[in-house]
Amino acid sequence: MEKEKIIDCHSHIGNDYFWNESNIDEYLNILTKQNIDMGLLMPVPGQTFINNSSKRYFIWKMNTNGEMEYLTDDNVDILQNPYTKVNEYTAQIILNKETEKELAFIPLIHPLLEILFSLVF
Repeated sequence: MEKEKIIDCHSHIGNDYFWNESNIDEYLNILTKQNIDMGLLMPVPGQTFINNSSKRYFIWKMNTNGEMEYLTDDNVDILQNPYTKVNEYTAQIILNKETEKELAFIPLIHPLLEILFSLVF
C-alpha cells in the first residue's frame, strides 16, 4: 500500500509589509521537519516591492459609496488583475525552486475584479 500524501494547502511566501518575510527555504525546512510531502503556496497579502520594502503592491479599499479606491504605489489599478505582478513574481520563485518536495502555486486573487483568464499561468 502506498503512503498517503500529506499536503499543506495554505501557506504564503514573500515579504509582507506587516509580517516581514516568509522565506521559501524556511518553508521547505518546515515541510521536511513535519514530513509534509507537498505545499500549495501563494503570495503574502501585503507583498512589498522587491527593491523597497516600505511600498506595497496593490492596496485598495471600498469608499462609503461602495466604489474602490486604489492606495497602491505601482499603478496596477489599470490592470484587469491587480495582483498580476505579485503573482508572476511569486510563481517564478515557486516554479523555479529545485526541491524534492512538490510545490504548487496558487494565485492571489481579488474578490471583486478577478476574471478567469487572469488566473492562468
